[in-house]
Amino acid sequence: MDDLDADDLKWAQQTGQQLREQEHVVAQTAQARLRSARNQALQAKPKASNPWLLWPALSAGGACAAILAWAVLIATPVDILPVMDDVEMAAAQEVELLEELEFVAWMLAMEESNATPSQG
Repeated sequence: MDDLDADDLKWAQQTGQQLREQEHVVAQTAQARLRSARNQALQAKPKASNPWLLWPALSAGGACAAILAWAVLIATPVDILPVMDDVEMAAAQEVELLEELEFVAWMLAMEESNATPSQG
């Protein structure tokens, strides 16, 4: 700017001043448009419901579920299992003993078939 004469320098300063003023006007216009868009978005947003208003309904539903569970599980009569006589009881115990012996025999057979020592 050193090589400019006084008229050119004055013109450059005035032009710079006008550009800075225009910059503020554009910035203010953009800010106003942004504010307007934000307000429109906030107005379009549905009003949030208060979740604490659901607690009475949820607690009433929970109470109903608890009463239903109590009625089904506890209040209904339980069929009594038939009583076994001595012969049936002895037969059931023999079946259990046979199953346990078969299991032990199977484990011994598996242990003999494995050449590697068992861990545990």
